[in-house]
Amino acid sequence: MILTVTLSLACHLALLFLVKVLPAPRPPVQVKVLQVELGERIRPAGQVAGVVLDSPRALRQVDRPVLRELQESSPDRDQGTLSKPAATELDTPQPPPPKSTLLPALDMALVEDPTYYTAKQVDVHPQAAQPIRPEFPDAAADAKVEGYVVLKLLIEDSGAVREVAVVEGNPPGVFDEAALQSFRNARFIPAQRNGRLVKSQMLVKVTFELVKPEKK
Repeated sequence: MILTVTLSLACHLALLFLVKVLPAPRPPVQVKVLQVELGERIRPAGQVAGVVLDSPRALRQVDRPVLRELQESSPDRDQGTLSKPAATELDTPQPPPPKSTLLPALDMALVEDPTYYTAKQVDVHPQAAQPIRPEFPDAAADAKVEGYVVLKLLIEDSGAVREVAVVEGNPPGVFDEAALQSFRNARFIPAQRNGRLVKSQMLVKVTFELVKPEKK
């Protein structure tokens, strides 16, 4: 009996020293995940810097005075959310740009220059676009009369003759009509002034001579 009690006591002692009693399992600790945005104290206009805290380790890396200041100033710190940084210039609505006060360009033709410039006022004189050949009046040819006519021409910037008038005729009235008729339908290369085509006026002396027998 004594031996049996001794062996039983030895077995219980062995169980006490060899077998570790495991503590009762504790409920798992839930780690709250904080997600905050920390604005830099000094940032360039139009830029926003932020830090996302997705683990307790990352939380320890944040500047604790800055985090403490944000937590104390945030009304939602009990819910694990920190207040957002103040609005920057990027978030502030900008006023619309001022409307342009300039009027739209109007497609209008330039005002026509009514001036008929003289030979001294133009850079390039008008020139006949084709030969002008007045007809010798038959009455003057029969009478073997020679003479000349001075004409004044008003030439458009298109090269057409607007007006032609007799300034002087010698002998008077003999060759006037022949000279007028030859220049009314003539075409000219218009004059130029400052690089553009302009109207012009010019004096032309038309000479009427008899063809001598030795000439064609």
